[in-house]
Amino acid sequence: MITSCDKCKTTFKVNLELLTNEKKYFKCSVCDNEWLIDEITLFESKEDKTSIVSPSLKTRESVEQNLEAIRSEVKKNTDRINVESSKIENGEVKNKTQKKLNDEKKNKVFNVKKKSVADIASEIAEASVKKSSLQSRKKKIKTKNKGDNISKVQLIEETHNYKVPLLMLTVIFVVSLTIYFRSAVIGMSYENFPKFTEQYFPKIYKVFNKIKLPFNAELNKIEISNFGATYEQNAIKFFGNLKNKSSFPIITPSIKAIVVTEDGKILAETIIPISKKYISSNKELSFSHLFKTNKNIENTTVRATILKEIQVKS
Repeated sequence: MITSCDKCKTTFKVNLELLTNEKKYFKCSVCDNEWLIDEITLFESKEDKTSIVSPSLKTRESVEQNLEAIRSEVKKNTDRINVESSKIENGEVKNKTQKKLNDEKKNKVFNVKKKSVADIASEIAEASVKKSSLQSRKKKIKTKNKGDNISKVQLIEETHNYKVPLLMLTVIFVVSLTIYFRSAVIGMSYENFPKFTEQYFPKIYKVFNKIKLPFNAELNKIEISNFGATYEQNAIKFFGNLKNKSSFPIITPSIKAIVVTEDGKILAETIIPISKKYISSNKELSFSHLFKTNKNIENTTVRATILKEIQVKS
């Protein structure tokens, strides 16, 4: 205990154990002044020292009980909040219950002095659950972002995969056009790549004949002009021109010449061979052929016909 002299204001530290009920006054060792001992102050000082130095067994038990109560309440509330949180995530809690929980959170009064042990334990449990929930949400967000990146990569890969079927469709379309316009394609190939076409066209011709797709002449784009014949001894010489009326080169077709009597009987017929394999666009190709025969060819006429199917000697 600390006291001071009323006269000289000197401060003294008093040992409370030396004070008894018989001693009523303090005496200053400096000025010899005496003053009355305040019994109320003395009593409070003794009580404070007693409570600090030697707490009673009852107080210790009370503290331990409070701590145990806090632990049990924390565990109980933590379990309850975890169950409710799992139900909320699984959609098992109704809207009314959720609304009630939200209202309770809004109307909560944070007055520490008025809170009970159960309230403190509940708040500690809620804080712990919120912390763990926040960490789990962060993990979910990171996982979701990773999933978005994976989905973007997959989308890009799928977009790139469309190139393969598109390329296949393009190839099929080109091949189909080539087959459909095969005669025109071969004609252009003869004009631009004569050696290559001369080498491989007979092989291609055989393949197409096997699958029943012959090369046909474009009859609407070809005409015979100046066709005629001269008679010689046991022979006829055919001559004329083939004109290409289209804007593209075409394969030279085969020409069939026939000798007909006055009564319409076919006396002789032959295929006129032409050495050049194609006719350029809007150009004419001259041909001539000497046909030998042992028959009487007097009083006959000659005719020429363009064959639909192109003939190629292997």
